[in-house]
Amino acid sequence: MNGRPIIWAFAIAAVTFALRRTLARLEDGEPIFPKLSSFRRLWAGGLSSTTGKEAQELIVTIRLCSGGMGDKEERGRITALEHQLSAAIDNSSAGEFDGDEYGGGTCTMYMYGPSAERLLAVTWPILREFDAPSGSYVIKRCGSSDEDEHRIPLDG
Repeated sequence: MNGRPIIWAFAIAAVTFALRRTLARLEDGEPIFPKLSSFRRLWAGGLSSTTGKEAQELIVTIRLCSGGMGDKEERGRITALEHQLSAAIDNSSAGEFDGDEYGGGTCTMYMYGPSAERLLAVTWPILREFDAPSGSYVIKRCGSSDEDEHRIPLDG
């Protein structure tokens, strides 16, 4: 008896199960890779080791009014915001816009550079103009300890 059909059936069942689980997490607004932000932090530290300075970061968290992953209109507004932030950071040479992460009713954006103060100065006018929903905030991280972290509300 040939065992290939049985092996293929198990492989297809495993892939189907994994895809269903991933789709269910996305529908519930959960991130697929919840610990991705820790990899980003390691990556930023690796970037800074070439310059001899510790990389600092600005993390912007926008609460999504429609929950989960947000609706199409909300994601479109946030994408436009990301383009503005990225352009401002690039034009000022303040660092780099690294990307975003959707899930759990929020969108979190990551920016890195030699000075979190400089990143905030460049991005703050754009963020204030965005009119973020209540509960949105910025975290300015100037070092590796909790004392070097400041949370700034974006609403009001």
